[in-house]
Amino acid sequence: MPRFRPGIALVFGLLLVYFVFWRGLATHGVTQHTVDIFDGSETHSGVGSVGLDEDNLVGNDIYDDNPAPPSPKPPSSKPPNPKAPSPKASSPKPPSPTAANPEVATEEPDVEEQEPDAEDSSPSLQEQFWEEYEKLGRNETAGAIFGSTINHLVDSGGHAGFAAAALTPAKSPMPYSQNPLYRYSPYPEYNTKAWNTSNFGTYRPCEGPTGPVGDVRVFDGHPAMFEEPLMGSYVPLDIDSNLCFERQTRLGAYGFIEENFPSAPNITKRAPTNDASATTNWGELQRVCAQLNADRFAETQANSSNSHKTEGRLNSTASVNGTRLHRRNDTIVDEAEARKQGLHGLPKHDIKPKPRTAVLIRTHSGQQFTKNDRQSIRSLITELSLRSGGEYQVWLMMEVTDPDIPIWTDSDAYDFALDSYVPTEFHNMTIMWNAAITKDWYPELPQTSKTEGKAHWLVVQKFSQDHPEYEFVWNWNMDMRYTGHHYNLLEKLADFARVQPRKGLWERNERFYIPSVHGPYHTKFRKTIEDAYGSKMIWGPQSNTDITPIGPPKPVSDPTKDDYKWGVGEDADLISLAPIFNPTNTTWTGQSEVWGTFGGKLQSRASIGTQIRISKMLLSVMHAENLKGNHLGSQIGPATMALLHGLKPVFAPIPMFFDRAWTGESLQKYFNPGPEGQSGSSENSPFIAEFEGRFDSTTWYSKSATPNRLHINWLGRKDSGIGGPEWEKKNGRICLPPMLIGALTGVQRHLGPSPEPDSA
Repeated sequence: MPRFRPGIALVFGLLLVYFVFWRGLATHGVTQHTVDIFDGSETHSGVGSVGLDEDNLVGNDIYDDNPAPPSPKPPSSKPPNPKAPSPKASSPKPPSPTAANPEVATEEPDVEEQEPDAEDSSPSLQEQFWEEYEKLGRNETAGAIFGSTINHLVDSGGHAGFAAAALTPAKSPMPYSQNPLYRYSPYPEYNTKAWNTSNFGTYRPCEGPTGPVGDVRVFDGHPAMFEEPLMGSYVPLDIDSNLCFERQTRLGAYGFIEENFPSAPNITKRAPTNDASATTNWGELQRVCAQLNADRFAETQANSSNSHKTEGRLNSTASVNGTRLHRRNDTIVDEAEARKQGLHGLPKHDIKPKPRTAVLIRTHSGQQFTKNDRQSIRSLITELSLRSGGEYQVWLMMEVTDPDIPIWTDSDAYDFALDSYVPTEFHNMTIMWNAAITKDWYPELPQTSKTEGKAHWLVVQKFSQDHPEYEFVWNWNMDMRYTGHHYNLLEKLADFARVQPRKGLWERNERFYIPSVHGPYHTKFRKTIEDAYGSKMIWGPQSNTDITPIGPPKPVSDPTKDDYKWGVGEDADLISLAPIFNPTNTTWTGQSEVWGTFGGKLQSRASIGTQIRISKMLLSVMHAENLKGNHLGSQIGPATMALLHGLKPVFAPIPMFFDRAWTGESLQKYFNPGPEGQSGSSENSPFIAEFEGRFDSTTWYSKSATPNRLHINWLGRKDSGIGGPEWEKKNGRICLPPMLIGALTGVQRHLGPSPEPDSA
């Protein structure tokens, strides 16, 4: 026995060392399996998964174990002060991946692994976000975008090229401001020599409800707090950001009149009065305008053989199709000079009919139309349709949610619904529909695919089939506003999309564009994508054997061999105002909304929100698949079908402002957390429901409270201590640059519905 003592002692010593060493590793989480690092939270893979450095993590001095809820509740009548920290609550966590998938192996279970020391666990990306969000909320710059007035505009006179040509000094100033006032006309110089070189027919001006259609008024300069958007940019879109829009000069021509407040007569004299509003027929005005300019458009008739029940009331016009040309300005005819000024992709002189675009304003029978709703619709009609000579036509797409009203089988029921839900002035431009009729349109679709939120495009597809005169359709949400000029916005978005090359397009589309991180859009940003992906860039259709792509053939086999030529000058089949992301490797629930068969595993793309433009070609593809019983959810349908068929999609990086002074690096970390810097392809994607709180301080997202407050203040109402008559007497009237704000929720409480069905 004594001869074994040294061996026993050695073994005991080794066991002791192993035990101590193993305990040390376990204490620091080294032995923990990777799938359990975040205790069953959204399959995070640690700091490295989002390209972060440990030194960049927010310190724990203000860390709170209970982060604020990621999806804020609808705001109260007074949203919280942006400088005040948001209350925090833990984000919901799904089951552990090991519980969901029993095939995932783990190390031998141990109490230490199941209950890691909380003090040593790294905060999740969402916890880091809320920590930084609250820290920035305590800075003196927090909330600086609220309260910008016409008394403090900067860079007056900072216009060049086409932007300067759109401005003409107004004869009468506004009594509440000494700032110069301008007439703003961002339209081509119709019927001039330069315009005639690339446009078909003759432009003929159209009448509004009170006579000739005038111009919007605008102030020169912009608020200092709206210097450069943190995400998105005015620059690649070629939108003049050095303008400021105030409520009276922006909406006065459409019925906005403040009581007991003097207004310049040349603004209000064009505004429809209550009586004029009640008798205006906006549908007829648009029909006459399009007929007057019919020689500019292709000879494509509305399809009366299978149209909506409302066809007789809607006065569908015989108008347009054709290939859209890049718009030219009369001041620059020479292509070389235009290229020198950065106007890429101008085509050679060619004369073709101009395609038309329908704008479908989506609403429902529960909508209570406020005065501001009516003014917004009138501005869309006037600026897009009447002033352009019928290039656009605006429709009101009304869903009747009461299943007991037989609008498709009883004309009296239809008239009752129209009178009950739609202001008289918009009757002749309204299409009413309900869920029941979609069963007749698409009998092969399962009922589960036609429920609320999953079948948003069925009525748009049917509209396109019935109205082939429109080459494009804008789906326009009722709960958003554009402070700037609608024609300028939609034309600039179309122009931007048209000049985008297909090389690296899908990869650019899936990122929020952050100028301070990505650099100039058309140079450094493109080059970065090409260097990162090379031959792996999506090139042509990503289809399977069950789908025959209808997109154009690839000019070369490898994208690296293309010099950013393919796609330039080609109209986009899809223009999205949000990134077009890959839902793979996310827990975003919309990716499962697939019905029918597409022949095996489906490659998909998604875009949050439905404020998009779709081509007639893409709508036809979606329509054909639905007739066969194949269907995709509302937020993956258009982008996925474009991917499978090799059509052209474009995410337009519209300006997005924040009420906090985020750095570009932080925005990249929270909004583009994918492995290659994408917004999707990651379980940390901001589009996942429990992470949507990251949008809380931005001006453009459905779950953000910021748009409500901006809009309420802009309309002269008080919110969170800012705005209202007394505040404006001291500080000046709220003024905003051209920007999309939405979604607006709860604003009804501030504005109230119109007191009478047909009052202005």
